[in-house]
Amino acid sequence: MSASQGHARSSMTSEGQARIPLFFYGTLQDPAFLKNLLSLSATPVLRRATLKGYKLKLWSFYPILVPQEGAEVQGMVWDGATQAQFGTLEYYEGDAYTWAEATVEMELTEKSGGKGKSPSSNRGVRVFVARDTESKEIEDGEWSLEEFQDMMER
Repeated sequence: MSASQGHARSSMTSEGQARIPLFFYGTLQDPAFLKNLLSLSATPVLRRATLKGYKLKLWSFYPILVPQEGAEVQGMVWDGATQAQFGTLEYYEGDAYTWAEATVEMELTEKSGGKGKSPSSNRGVRVFVARDTESKEIEDGEWSLEEFQDMMER
């Protein structure tokens, strides 16, 4: 697993801007929430993925990742972020988070040629992780996208 700050591989938008692939494991996994946050014209297409070498913990009631050998986190990948949108996401995440470049295992879909997971589908993505992995504010705990979505509907 690669976990260094740097430039992830990117593709281009129709306007010629670089796209930044991102791995989401918290609130940003919700396509409607992401669309609203970034003022996107269309709902983003997210794909299931697994990030190895990190453990999901809680910072207050927010999910946060810390490095841990042998651990893995389920989440979603979005290929569509521009640099400006990435800047908005950095602002949204706040000072407790920084980003790292990592490798994820993509879940294949019928559209991509099958179902299940494929080691050959690994690729570099950016992921927001704990800036201070030793912070006493980070605790073990579970976080649920479904509970977040239920709370947002109220």
